Amino acid sequence: MKLFHVFPSCKIVMGTNRSAIYDLQRHDYDYIPNELAKILISCNNNTIEDVLSTTNKKDHETIYEYFDFLEKKEYIFYSTLSKKYFPEIRENFDTPFYIEQLIVEFSGQARFLGKLLNIVDKYSIKTLVLKIYYKIDILDILKIFENSSVRQVELHFESKFLSREEVEHLVEIENRISLILFYQNDPDDHYYTIGKKCLVTSDWTTINNDSKIFLENFFVNSPLYFVSKNYNNVYYRRVYINAEGYYKLNNNSELNFGSIFKISIEELFSNEEYTKYWFIIKDKIIKCKDCEYRYMCLDKRIPEKTNQNEFKFKDECNYDNINSKWSYL
Repeated sequence: MKLFHVFPSCKIVMGTNRSAIYDLQRHDYDYIPNELAKILISCNNNTIEDVLSTTNKKDHETIYEYFDFLEKKEYIFYSTLSKKYFPEIRENFDTPFYIEQLIVEFSGQARFLGKLLNIVDKYSIKTLVLKIYYKIDILDILKIFENSSVRQVELHFESKFLSREEVEHLVEIENRISLILFYQNDPDDHYYTIGKKCLVTSDWTTINNDSKIFLENFFVNSPLYFVSKNYNNVYYRRVYINAEGYYKLNNNSELNFGSIFKISIEELFSNEEYTKYWFIIKDKIIKCKDCEYRYMCLDKRIPEKTNQNEFKFKDECNYDNINSKWSYL
């Protein structure tokens, strides 16, 4: 008799009102009822007959429909082999980068640019995010970093700095660009994309607000899932530098960890008051730990400690996981 197996790259994440299946290979997900999630977790590597034997007969037709859906979506497969032939994926996380993400509110000061170049040249950096608030030659700035270790570049700026045609050209010629957040004052187009790398929005203030959560910013992939299981997926090895050259946690934070002109990255990463946020995972945060999005959500709010083992956010999340509704939709 054939056993059903959940593909190792498909992860079941239970929430309060519903669950989700993350397809880490295809970078996609589907919602499923919590009851089905419980079956997949508790009965994985068994037969459908085993499942039916533990459920009410009136639910059997629905269960068959669920398993047909799961097979068609390739979340499960059938085999006569036991689970020892299908090992689970290790869920630890290692990174070769000293800095996972360097976010800079870009200042036009030559002294600021010089210090930024020193940081980029000295450390291995996965993603460089430039928030640009004044008109500069973006191509010239990118050329400065072209021989650096930076793997990906994100650009955030307003449309008055570049036309849509110039943005499209920028995406074509600079292959390290992973995302351009491009604001233009057109209320009829709240969100749309140019190709796969450019998100155009008419709501710059809201999308640039680190206290809000947006479904458009969620991603399903292996690195994000595994870092989320082990570390805070926003603050782990992340450096935020504001326009005055101070280390911050995000653009709304009042916490200040010193100036880039006085404190090195090594000193910053040796500061336990800074690095303590690296280890506050979603499974330790009230409400987040019961949310089906917790391993794809990039939540930039700053967690606060309530007791030795739990944390919470001061600002309420705009996703209601009890009713599965977004307050801004």
